[in-house]
Amino acid sequence: MSDERRARAGFTLVELLVVIAIIGVLISLLLPAVQAAREAANASACKNNFKQIGLALLNYELTWGALPPSRIQYVTNINGQDKNVLHSWTPAGLPFCEQSQLATQYRWDRDWRAAENRTVVQTTVALYRCPSAPSSRRSNNFTGDAVGDLGAVNEVKQDFFDATGIMPPSNRAAAMTRWVETRFAEITDGTSHTITTAECAGRPQLWIKGQLQDRSPPDGVGWADPNCGFSISGTQADGVLVGGPCVINCTNDSEVYSFHPGGAHTLFADGSVHFLYEQIDLLTFVALVTRAGGEVIDLKSVY
Repeated sequence: MSDERRARAGFTLVELLVVIAIIGVLISLLLPAVQAAREAANASACKNNFKQIGLALLNYELTWGALPPSRIQYVTNINGQDKNVLHSWTPAGLPFCEQSQLATQYRWDRDWRAAENRTVVQTTVALYRCPSAPSSRRSNNFTGDAVGDLGAVNEVKQDFFDATGIMPPSNRAAAMTRWVETRFAEITDGTSHTITTAECAGRPQLWIKGQLQDRSPPDGVGWADPNCGFSISGTQADGVLVGGPCVINCTNDSEVYSFHPGGAHTLFADGSVHFLYEQIDLLTFVALVTRAGGEVIDLKSVY
């Protein structure tokens, strides 16, 4: 074999660079598809979590005759003294979603922040987390709470109506309000038309319109935190000024927020799960949050 033929047996530098460029182009084309497939799987898992929570709430209602309050407070005797203890609805759901062992460890006669409950509130409950949300998060408060990515929706606040000019209904309360249990008979708008819980993902990090902020995080960071529930105020377009028409994916500071593109998952009182889009009509959104507003909704136009 001649020296010329031996020299041509390998790749030239130009050919190698061309191959590398082609591989780079292929990777750039495939990466969005891989990311889209991963997000689709995460969104499906998130939706399934809500379905399981929906079943838990239905079983809770079947057992106790009402939905649990978003925030629970009562007086108990501790060391001979009457003390107020505070809880979230989330520990109440544990026995109904295959978390009986964790539920038996939770002390209802002690405050959720008490030392007796620290092991439980520091335990990650996958059902209360969304796989699309940042994974490496933990509360920075003194208990080191395991985080959660959803909350009960309490009501539509007056500042939303003041900012948007929309006429408030006679009853602004949602299906799971603070302090008081809600019977299905009180959801006069219909259980299939009324939201119980929604995504409020990413806490304790503060997120505004997809951007991580360096300001103080919102409250209600742990899944067992009584402040994980929230009321709807909406924000202005910047996601900062409270009170306005932006009600989904503008901020996770006590508003509906997810890491899914275009909208967020919501759970309804009948146990159904629906993905509400960011562009949802505001009158329709208010009607879905309130339990007894008397609105008429065409669900086919929503989902």
